[in-house]
Amino acid sequence: MSATTLAALAVLGASLLSALYNTLMKVGEDRLVVGAMAGGVAAFLAALAIPFFAPPPPAAWPCLAISVLAQTVYYFVLVEAYREGDLSLVYPVMRGTSLAVIVSVSVLGAGETLTWAKGAGLAFLFAGMVLAADPGAWRRPETRRPALYAALTGVSVAVYLLADGIGARRSPEPFGYVAWMFFLSGLPVVTVVMFLRGRGLSRAWRRNWRLGFGSGVVMAAGYGAVVWALSLGTFASVAALRELTTVFTALIARFHLGESPPPRRWIAIGLIVAGAVVITA
Repeated sequence: MSATTLAALAVLGASLLSALYNTLMKVGEDRLVVGAMAGGVAAFLAALAIPFFAPPPPAAWPCLAISVLAQTVYYFVLVEAYREGDLSLVYPVMRGTSLAVIVSVSVLGAGETLTWAKGAGLAFLFAGMVLAADPGAWRRPETRRPALYAALTGVSVAVYLLADGIGARRSPEPFGYVAWMFFLSGLPVVTVVMFLRGRGLSRAWRRNWRLGFGSGVVMAAGYGAVVWALSLGTFASVAALRELTTVFTALIARFHLGESPPPRRWIAIGLIVAGAVVITA
């Protein structure tokens, strides 16, 4: 089996894990604590792995710094997005924004070729994003705020994904980069949440530790696979393949969380997935 095929399978598996992670974040009683616990668990697992891999070279450390900053922003805007909006609204907007930014940057900044397929794929993505929020979403507070937070989350995802892809390619061992990235990115979130929750943190920990632990394991496995795939393939193709997460998340939102998204959101999800397929083809 070729490395490219393995990378594609890894991203497909990571797509399912990403859907599970976002579901755990949505159903958590205290999402801020669940997110911090997930980051802490991932950092602990990374600390165990660090001695077994070569450390990132100096050229990769700026990428680590950018990734840590973007992931810190990601945790807090994701919590706000899920606090105010349904999973079936937030996730398509977040994923569509992320992929649109990644493809645009990869073409303009990384020298990847903008083909007609990628252009058409981007058009599908933007149409899906607009339809997911619905045309009047920006006039209604109940949909405007979660859609805005979802878009900000998507931008932060794009930033750390691009930084990690470059950093992994600059490293002799991509998993060494992944280990340091998870270790460093978990520390700021845990520190901030400890400050915000104060004495109430231990009580929140007892109520949410199962979700936090599960989220951390799922996040570490899923995103670690994505960064490894980025070290082998193009940014646009890997990011586009990740958009199959949107399908898994929509099904979980419908059949597990009992959400009833309007028909336009199913059409929006279809457009986003179609854009991902066209870009990858």
